[in-house]
Amino acid sequence: MPSVGDSLEIKSSRIESTKFFIPIL
Repeated sequence: MPSVGDSLEIKSSRIESTKFFIPIL
């Protein structure tokens, strides 16, 4: 079971990649 910090890190990195990906579309 992942810790809260891990899930937060994954969520923030996912937001970062989305922020980078949306302007391409």
